[in-house]
Amino acid sequence: MSDLQTKVDNSIVDMGTVEEFTSADEFTDIISRLGRIFPSLAKAIRTLMETGGWKAYSTEVELLATVPTVNPSVGYAFDTKKLYKWNGTVWIDEGLSPLDLSKDYVNQKTNPLLTSLLVSLSVLDKTITSDTSVALKEVSKMLIKNVKNTSETSKLTVSIDNNSENSASIVLLPNESVSNNIQTDLWSKLSMNSADFTKVVVAGTNGWRIQYQYYAYAFDKAVDKYNVFDKNSIFESRTQVNLESATGIAISSHGGGYLQFYVPTSVLTAAGLPNNAEAADGYLIPRIAQSDIFAIQRNSTLTKNIDEILLNKGSLVVDFTGNHTSTLETYVLEKPKVLDVTNLDFKQYIADVKNSTGVALTNQPIELKVNFNYGEVASNEHLIVLDESGNEYECQFGDEYHVNHRFDKSTGFYADGSLRSGTIVIYDSLAINEKKSYVVRAYQQVVRDSIKPELVFDSVNNRYSIDFDGFTYYFTKDNSYYLKSIVNGSTTHNIKYSTRIRAFDLASYVFAGDASIKLVNAGDNYVEVETVVYNQAVSTLAANQLKARTRTKIFKAGKVKIETAIICVNQIDGPTICGLMGEIYNSDVTSNAGSTNPVTASLSDFYRTLTYSKNGTVNILPLYYHGDNNRGDTVAYGPIRDMYLGQVLTTSYYQCRIGFTQEPTSESATTWDYEKNWAFVHGFFIDLKSNLTDPKSICDRAYNQTTGFLGTGQRIAVTRRNLLGRMAEYVSGADEWWEDFYAPASNDTLKMYAAKIVSALAFNSGSIDEIYTQFIASTNARFGSNLGAAWKNGTFSLSFGTRNTIPALQWLYFYYLKNGDTVKVDALKALIQPLATEFVIYYNSKGGIGNVGSGSDVGAGNIILAGYRVLALAHKMGLDTDNSIKTVIDNLLTNVHSNYQICKNYVNDAKSARYTQTIWLHYHAFAIYSYVIGNKLMNYENSIDVQSWLLANINGNGMPKDMQANQAESRRGGRNTLAFMSAPFLFTKSNSGINAVSEMFKQLDFEEKGEVSNVPIFGFKRFTQESVDSDTVMTAEAFADIWLSFYFNLY
Repeated sequence: MSDLQTKVDNSIVDMGTVEEFTSADEFTDIISRLGRIFPSLAKAIRTLMETGGWKAYSTEVELLATVPTVNPSVGYAFDTKKLYKWNGTVWIDEGLSPLDLSKDYVNQKTNPLLTSLLVSLSVLDKTITSDTSVALKEVSKMLIKNVKNTSETSKLTVSIDNNSENSASIVLLPNESVSNNIQTDLWSKLSMNSADFTKVVVAGTNGWRIQYQYYAYAFDKAVDKYNVFDKNSIFESRTQVNLESATGIAISSHGGGYLQFYVPTSVLTAAGLPNNAEAADGYLIPRIAQSDIFAIQRNSTLTKNIDEILLNKGSLVVDFTGNHTSTLETYVLEKPKVLDVTNLDFKQYIADVKNSTGVALTNQPIELKVNFNYGEVASNEHLIVLDESGNEYECQFGDEYHVNHRFDKSTGFYADGSLRSGTIVIYDSLAINEKKSYVVRAYQQVVRDSIKPELVFDSVNNRYSIDFDGFTYYFTKDNSYYLKSIVNGSTTHNIKYSTRIRAFDLASYVFAGDASIKLVNAGDNYVEVETVVYNQAVSTLAANQLKARTRTKIFKAGKVKIETAIICVNQIDGPTICGLMGEIYNSDVTSNAGSTNPVTASLSDFYRTLTYSKNGTVNILPLYYHGDNNRGDTVAYGPIRDMYLGQVLTTSYYQCRIGFTQEPTSESATTWDYEKNWAFVHGFFIDLKSNLTDPKSICDRAYNQTTGFLGTGQRIAVTRRNLLGRMAEYVSGADEWWEDFYAPASNDTLKMYAAKIVSALAFNSGSIDEIYTQFIASTNARFGSNLGAAWKNGTFSLSFGTRNTIPALQWLYFYYLKNGDTVKVDALKALIQPLATEFVIYYNSKGGIGNVGSGSDVGAGNIILAGYRVLALAHKMGLDTDNSIKTVIDNLLTNVHSNYQICKNYVNDAKSARYTQTIWLHYHAFAIYSYVIGNKLMNYENSIDVQSWLLANINGNGMPKDMQANQAESRRGGRNTLAFMSAPFLFTKSNSGINAVSEMFKQLDFEEKGEVSNVPIFGFKRFTQESVDSDTVMTAEAFADIWLSFYFNLY
């Protein structure tokens, strides 16, 4: 391309010379690119006229036949564009004129360029006829040259995945086809409007036929043809002849010219329904609503154009689901841009990390979260990572899926293929508690290259394999292209992963439907393989209703992370699915009498870790899993699908299944269907070369992935100042909206008094004295004059009170203390003192603090730390005259560290509970928010790393991983989670923390829905029985808490 560019540049120079030749005056000489000197056209004419005659002739023949009268003379022939000079006797051929020479030269140089560009736009690159996984090296477009669905009964789906925004899916119903991007459309959608037909129920031999006799629809009346099709696969397509041989619900046309459904008696029996016409019709109605039914048109065929499919450089995966004959072609659209290699401009990002795992890290993966701007980084080859000493690290960017897996969409790339949101992985060694900073430079040009392992298909053994860092990983067709085994030298690890369905019949089935595999990332630091498997028909579940999408991320030294989202393709009846799980099956651990090389494993039931030795120490453990566990609420609130973890260790194998279960007759199953796109996630971690055998240390390292968050590197104080300004605007705006449009003016209504204080101090909006008066009146109206008594009788709860009442009380106290108003200071002390007194009594009696004081609850981790904040404030106010408050505080913190930190740096919701069964990002964030404020009041150092676990559980774009790290929908998509997380990130004064808050606040801005309070963010939803309007108040109050901490220098 550089040769061609040079020629183009020369042509441009020559064309400029020509223009100068024709336009210069009669006294100027022209110097060409090659250094030759020519007179301008005007000068040449003047010279010719001065030294002899000059005449133009129409043809060369006419010129040569003429004898000039002036000597010397010059002649020009228009037909041959030649100049001739008369020497007194004959015409001498001087060749082409300088102008025509220049034109020819330019044409000679530019025509090949034009031809080359035209060719580059139409060069055939790839021809695809079957499932394909390739890498495109050029920006391309795809032509659907020929695709035909050769099935009579099934749809064909052609999935085109370009690992970016430029992906597509083409669905062809039976016998439909595409030719040169024009699709034949044989089917028309059938109306299910009851006004269009008469319904008749007919008893069959083994079931019921429900006939829809349309008033005006031209059905093909052939009884042996498949004339009706359900695009959503709720109903099986049949002919009229074989309809009643179906074992599940089915559809066909009828010779009378109408549509008929079939419900076998066995289906009604399995559903617990009577075998009668009413039951059959009632069973059909909700399933018809889920279906998408089409019928063949008798005498017409429609066509429609398929939009041009544009493809970026990188991974291209084409999957055909169904029977077909196909030819797809890709054509190169443009050549890669040649970047100016002398331009060393770069944009710099900075992050810091801390090894908070409790163990020394030697050459372990370090993750740096990042969110690049559009077009900023073309590819991974444009990145360099350095530490503060200038040491360079091999780095590799990886994409990530949207935190709400129902979208089933990567957020890692922009439409032009440039890097977007994700994680950069490097390897480094860090001592325990060591801190380190890294700089990422994003260059305009390619600055490095990397080794790219490939996914290789073995047609003999019907499997894919990939070699990485001395290990070979096998993904076999008989295991749906999931990981089947790992080989390291002469050692084979028989570790197999699969996904499973617990069906209506309570049997467990492995996902075994259509499966595909692709390599989504490969480089020096890791490789990542994506497997997609659909379900086959099992029990009452039709085929292709569930999609299991698994990313297997393979790091150096045999470390493997497996993360799966199982997504409902359509709405599914509640009792149809009684569990969805991921499974690790490991036959390495064979210590039975017949074993040639016995391997004895150790299984920690509490920490859920498996450890054994086989060519190194092996660790296997679950990372996360969930169902829909709504903290004990009833099914009126939402589905209750209990989390499940089952481990078995025998002398022959180890098996671990994680996911959820429910019973088909449970109230949850019969009340709540599985919504379309509903998703369930789980994850495993495998380490084949571990240096750890202690179960707690294994968990601490796995769950505290050392993580930094990249930002543009402004000084922390500068970024923080900007954020606090934006925070004040957010808080003040939320309070104004709440007062004007939502909350009535009565004193007993939830109010944002901390937010009002921010408005007064930041924008001079309102009077602090007025706020104080309103706050006291509202508190008395809601709780009475004694907060301790209100807590004991259940009126005042810690979960709400410390998010709303206590922040206002604290900052009014600091304000009046600063301004010397002792009357109000004493009144505020008097308000909190009985509450602190009751906490001391309760804790000394029960060893904890309950959300309310009316029972014997010792408190969840977040509630105890909310109580700590109250006690710390009372101590700060000077109310601890006998040191009883401080004694309880110190005992309380020891209790939290000993009994609520099963995993290092994570505050459990329940006392002494397994980590994987109590993962609540929302409640951990609330706990840490209270903890850091309490520590500031007590002037204590944080003994918990308050940001490491949180950094590991957010995406590069600032979205919290609400699905992986919250067990139920009720705590996903809350704005106040972002607010709680902001406190530890800002108070720790680290680059990563401030960078994370910056991105999180951008997400908050993106997700705001105008004057609406109860719409969860990131596409999550709420169920019917809970109001989340208070989320507006809690979010604003938490941000106000943070802003006021900095205003009063309590940070």
